[in-house]
Amino acid sequence: MTQAIPELFQFRYAMFPEKARWALDAKGIKHGRRSVIPGLHPPTMLKLAGQMSTPVLRLTNGELLKDSTAIVEWADQQSKQTPLYPTEHAEQVKKLVAEFDELGPHARRAYFYELLKSPAFAADLFSYGHPEKTRSRYRRGFAAVKLIMRVDMKITAKQATISAEKVQAGLDRIAELSAANGYLVGDGFTAADLTAATVLSVCCFPNEYPVPIPKPRPDNLQHWLQRWAEHPAITWVQRIYAQHRPRSVASYDKASGAD
Repeated sequence: MTQAIPELFQFRYAMFPEKARWALDAKGIKHGRRSVIPGLHPPTMLKLAGQMSTPVLRLTNGELLKDSTAIVEWADQQSKQTPLYPTEHAEQVKKLVAEFDELGPHARRAYFYELLKSPAFAADLFSYGHPEKTRSRYRRGFAAVKLIMRVDMKITAKQATISAEKVQAGLDRIAELSAANGYLVGDGFTAADLTAATVLSVCCFPNEYPVPIPKPRPDNLQHWLQRWAEHPAITWVQRIYAQHRPRSVASYDKASGAD
């Protein structure tokens, strides 16, 4: 069967799928989205790509792009307008993309350490958009999912503290690089800005994030957000989202693999 448009396999609430979505939307690439639920996703992802991580973009010819940076680079090649890797700064952009990609797991670990203190909220967040019968089953089994996440991502108090220090350094790095003109490289928006803003979006929940963050938010999550709120790089993340995060051009976003 011929696939009419590329399909993005994703978690709805995750930084690296968001990075891929942003690039596809910024380049106006029509695509579909297949959303899986953390903890219930391995059968779908292993069958598709031989890996459990997301995002994966399945192109119309069946080729698979198996990480967010590959997807961003592919999307950038589809249109020469407003390049994400401008020729004159391409190498510097690539270095910063790699730098903030490395920060991503630390930001995720520190954030999840706080989020998982509210398991009911986390279960509802991760299963957003799926049928209620699936969400109900997921809530009941979330204790096991939480345990797996803690082990797999090394989510401990000690490691979360180390990772939070990395987050602080990442925010300081953004403030330093953007001080001159508001961007990390050159004088305009690039894949470096996209990556940094996406990775650190978990510190501020920008209004333009394309999936709603439920309210009310538990106190521990509010404390997490307040921890970073006064840092100038948080204002930068929010501005980059406000000015450069376009509306979705996805043709659909379907629950996949758990129903």
